[in-house]
Amino acid sequence: MEFNHRFFQRPWVCAHFRPRPNSRLLDIGSYVGANLFYFSPVVAEAVGVEAAQPYIDTSYGFFARLPPELQKRIRTICSLVEDLSFDGDYDHVLCVDVLLHVIDPVAVLCKVHEALNESGDAFLTINVSRFRTHVRTPSMDTFKTWCHEAGLEIERAFTDMKQHIIVARRAA
Repeated sequence: MEFNHRFFQRPWVCAHFRPRPNSRLLDIGSYVGANLFYFSPVVAEAVGVEAAQPYIDTSYGFFARLPPELQKRIRTICSLVEDLSFDGDYDHVLCVDVLLHVIDPVAVLCKVHEALNESGDAFLTINVSRFRTHVRTPSMDTFKTWCHEAGLEIERAFTDMKQHIIVARRAA
């Protein structure tokens, strides 16, 4: 189980996602909190949603390495994102390598839509390789279709570092 609690920042997130200073960030499937940790110096609030309490418990050890003023910016919620309600008040939503693990990826993307504010953006990724924990390995075309079904407008779609990456907004 220790292997599943590794703390690492995914290079494709660092290379392609830049949150605005003092913004609100929601990380769906926050795992052990690497995105929350990494972006806490930039954002005003970083909220992670993770279904597995052991991963959240592990994240607290990593967050303890941050200065207290950055720790205060981070909050985690133990839940399936599908069970939560959002008021459209996040500037950025990350959904990194999550959609391959869920039963209904469109339902998760609908929550991304629900969480975004009018000017917010979503950074969405799926790994192009199949692993034993993946329910599916969709093509980029399927990924785009899911986004459209969830009411998201795609700004950019590309593949880099073995990741299909989509940057999207709420459709007008």
